[in-house]
Amino acid sequence: MKRIAVIFLTAVACGALSRCGAMAQQPEGLSATRRAEHLASFDQVWRTVLDRHWDPALNGADWEGARRDLRPRVEAAAPDKEARAAMTDLIDRLGQTHFNVVPGVDGKPAWKVLVTPRRGSAQTYFFDQASSLVVKLQMIVRTPAGEVPVDTYLADYREADGIRMPHRLRQVAAGQELVTTLESVTHNTEIPAGQFDLPKEIQALVAKK
Repeated sequence: MKRIAVIFLTAVACGALSRCGAMAQQPEGLSATRRAEHLASFDQVWRTVLDRHWDPALNGADWEGARRDLRPRVEAAAPDKEARAAMTDLIDRLGQTHFNVVPGVDGKPAWKVLVTPRRGSAQTYFFDQASSLVVKLQMIVRTPAGEVPVDTYLADYREADGIRMPHRLRQVAAGQELVTTLESVTHNTEIPAGQFDLPKEIQALVAKK
């Protein structure tokens, strides 16, 4: 029986969902922080294979040579996919189809579940294996400019009326990022009349049209 090796690798996509004017456009290419994250992931994969592979000869692969060849590709990567491609090529050097890099979330293993509704596009949920909480959601949003992949990261779960709710959401897409932080969550709360009325000065402007 073949032994199947699995390495959990954090691969967080750059970008975010444009939702308000306060969101700043990110520069092209990878930031220094993002590049460092990819390099750390690459080094973790390389070291884990070296330390934990059941074959001391690594199936005949030149593992040191693979690192010399491929790590510079991560350092020079512009989009995230180029860095991830270098890590995939690293694993391919082993020549073992049953040896895989499995995406995780924030460095932790997660169950990946594809949900296909009767209507609308499919969504991919990532459930933290330790807590079973949703920690990431991937979907495609249709916009006038075309289809945009959106990643949503859910964190800071707290009890709210007996239900664990995420109090921090980070959405990334199209080179932008939006972080939403909730101070508190309540359910079935009475909402005062006029709570969402426009300010009087805005109402006056609308009345002029």
